[in-house]
Amino acid sequence: MFQRPPTAFINTKIFGKFLKGLDDAVFENMAKYLNFTPNFLSVSDTYDYGYRLFDRFVGALGDVVYKRTNIAGNVFGLILISPIILGRFKNNGEVIKFIDNYFSNQQMVNVLIPNSSASRNINIFLRFLHRELNKSYVINVKDPQSKGFLCFINNLNQINLNHKQIFPILNGEYIIFYDTKNFNPSKIMEKIVDKIWKQFNILKFVLISCGYYFQSPALNINFSKRSNLKLTYNLHGENVKFTIFEREPTALYGKTQIHTGENLKISGGFGGLDGMVLNNLVQYLNFTLIIQPPSDGFGYGWKSSNGEFFGSLGDIVYKNSQISINGRFLMSYKTDEIEFTHFIRSDELCVIVPKAKKIPQWLMMFHCFSAITWIIIIITFLISWFTWYFLRSQKRDVIVAFIETFSLMISIPLKLRKKISERIFLIGCLGFNVIMVGIFQGSLVTSFSVVSYYSDINSLIDLEKSDLPISTSLDVFRNDTKLMINLSKRTVLSNYNSSMERAAYYGDVAAVERRDDAELLMKTVYLNDDGSPRLHIVGDCPTVNYLVYIVPKGSPYLPAFNLAINHFWEAGLLDKWYNDAIDFMIMYSVYNKNFKINDELAFNMGDVQTAFYILIFGLFVSFLIFIFEIITKTEKSK
Repeated sequence: MFQRPPTAFINTKIFGKFLKGLDDAVFENMAKYLNFTPNFLSVSDTYDYGYRLFDRFVGALGDVVYKRTNIAGNVFGLILISPIILGRFKNNGEVIKFIDNYFSNQQMVNVLIPNSSASRNINIFLRFLHRELNKSYVINVKDPQSKGFLCFINNLNQINLNHKQIFPILNGEYIIFYDTKNFNPSKIMEKIVDKIWKQFNILKFVLISCGYYFQSPALNINFSKRSNLKLTYNLHGENVKFTIFEREPTALYGKTQIHTGENLKISGGFGGLDGMVLNNLVQYLNFTLIIQPPSDGFGYGWKSSNGEFFGSLGDIVYKNSQISINGRFLMSYKTDEIEFTHFIRSDELCVIVPKAKKIPQWLMMFHCFSAITWIIIIITFLISWFTWYFLRSQKRDVIVAFIETFSLMISIPLKLRKKISERIFLIGCLGFNVIMVGIFQGSLVTSFSVVSYYSDINSLIDLEKSDLPISTSLDVFRNDTKLMINLSKRTVLSNYNSSMERAAYYGDVAAVERRDDAELLMKTVYLNDDGSPRLHIVGDCPTVNYLVYIVPKGSPYLPAFNLAINHFWEAGLLDKWYNDAIDFMIMYSVYNKNFKINDELAFNMGDVQTAFYILIFGLFVSFLIFIFEIITKTEKSK
């Protein structure tokens, strides 16, 4: 314990009385409460509170770390010991070797020297580097092909005033030489490292001064071996801003039952694919998550005609966030101020059209065969009719030949003929009848048990013929073919929610949506009362794209994000998280909707109405003919 007024006076008297501070009073009452005799020891060195000095601890902190005392009696602020790694070079040769190893991936290194830092010693040092190392050094000229930077400063204010010059890109690799003779590494240098790390978001840097080096908390460099610069991807609780907004099914808020056993509080309550990627990034990289929705509430965002950016895209372009964690297509967003992460999935952009209408039950029997098949059957019947007319051995009658041929076609037996030609014809008609009637009856059974629809729009050619306007905010028809140009002319600007709803409930537009999302919406949202879908996905999808996240250009966190996402992808977790959300939403939808499913087995009048229509038609025609025959016979009798 050491004297530190006003909290620790340690046997100091004024006017004959001992002064007591907070620390004195606490120890006096602690000794009474626990019944022990305190043995006050002074700090073993001259560093009072103490701190971490290179690879050892000094002061009261060192006495506690090395167990020379049971407790440090002075009040300490509640702080974390800095994760900065400190060490010392034995000679200039080790410095040169370290620089060579550090920039092993760079063929050329940029040397940054603020005007006030220029000195004869720096020039001598650079000439020494040129002679010792096979590497080019460009002074105060930024080579766009190199991310290596060697910086020289001799004044701490230069970091604040010239930080954009000293750190021109966030994802660069920096060695910073601090040229000073009055050097206290325990205090000043840790402040510099903390400022570079937290305020300027530089992850790859080493600070060197007076032979000592200070390593970024995100680095893990083995100085004794020749190895490439490697990040530990441990951000030590650094605050990282994420932009995310709720979007089904990839970013679901508050659905804790989706991912069993996962703590969604880590990701701010978000689940689904994007939510789980966020959840595991926080744990994998050890940072403090700061979630913010798009600053203007416009979701994905866009670039306006005057060059202004909106939504989460704008937050990334203007560097208000480190990453937009809602997956979007890997495509041009009309800016060079963003970069893309490793892809998370691939998906197609498809055209969604209204589902074709159901075929009325009374028309089902006519849809057992295609139109061409019906025409061939009719032509076959006409040929058989006239053939039978000329083969009949009895008196030739067109009407009788028609009735007999029709009877053969519908399995009504006829009297066996004596002529061999007639018998062979009857055998052929019988074989044709057995096959066609069997197919017809089987098709009728299928039509009663399966809901049938008119032909859907299954290709982009069908879509062009349909004349449906295409409602979308995306440029999906990029090909220069005549078909794509015609479809592109029919697009109208809209958002995907309104266009999907209009296509489902009004049927007067076509929408554009991701295939995976469209399939989910068709199973959970856009359904008829009996559970059948209201929409249909056109088979020919105009484009296929990867889904990615976006970060600001030059983001120092991009390598860390990419490594983590790549591990998730290789482990199959991305597909698992997506399928978990899909399965949950489908089960939730089925559980909460009461579909009117007809489970009756008996046929109703709707099923057999065609038979009654045929019977009524036959009775009506026969009645007319009967009246006509009566009138004709009456006139003849006169």
